[in-house]
Amino acid sequence: LTIDVLIGVDHYYDFVTGCMKRNATGSIALETLLGWIICGKPHSSPSEEARVLLTKVKEPTDAALRKFWEIEAMGITPEDYVTPEDTRMMERFEKSLSFNGERYQVGLLWSEGQPDLPVNVKQAMRRLTTVERRLAQSD
Repeated sequence: LTIDVLIGVDHYYDFVTGCMKRNATGSIALETLLGWIICGKPHSSPSEEARVLLTKVKEPTDAALRKFWEIEAMGITPEDYVTPEDTRMMERFEKSLSFNGERYQVGLLWSEGQPDLPVNVKQAMRRLTTVERRLAQSD
């Protein structure tokens, strides 16, 4: 038996569509969003069956269930803490996100606008004049 997908009980009913088929042997086929699954108890002879029930209550049921699901979901729950930097970056991402009909595009998140550049027209003109003079002398 190969297991392709393991779905926790907390998400089981998100996948089941409600369509069910039952056969004479007691097996049930349930339709899910991922396809059909087979449910039911395995067929065994009465001598092979054993039933044991041991109940021992040490803590309230709600706390035990909460603890179970915390352990079950360990490492896959989202972090509750979001830094102001994260919030700012998400806002910049959402503002710059666009769809051009074929692809999604997003701006550079670390680039914050245009920097203020100094006015250097006079210096550039002097360099141009110097280069022109050198070129004229080399001819």
